[in-house]
Amino acid sequence: MGTIDWDDILGGSFIKLVNGEAKKMRLTNWKPQENFKDEDGGIKPGIVFEVPLEDDKEVKKTWTVTAIKAMAKLRPIIEKAEEAGVNEVNVSVVRVGEGRGTQYDIKEVQ
Repeated sequence: MGTIDWDDILGGSFIKLVNGEAKKMRLTNWKPQENFKDEDGGIKPGIVFEVPLEDDKEVKKTWTVTAIKAMAKLRPIIEKAEEAGVNEVNVSVVRVGEGRGTQYDIKEVQ
């Protein structure tokens, strides 16, 4: 029987947003997400980011965004970086709400 890495499973290698709490992240290597499916079995539109820095700590995590409202806020930040030839951005993200009523405050930070 194999050993279970409970810290990895429960802590995970994924970014978790806590309702109402700001999360600072460095986002790199963005690409379309290919893991989550919609109700019809097709790939849900989204973006996956590598996150090497979370709340000023070095990490090896990913953040997958499928919320249209969040992607709309990320779009100008990512497009600006791509136009400048930059492959990483620093953002602050605050999620408020649940389900379809969720709102996102996403800002570029230094």
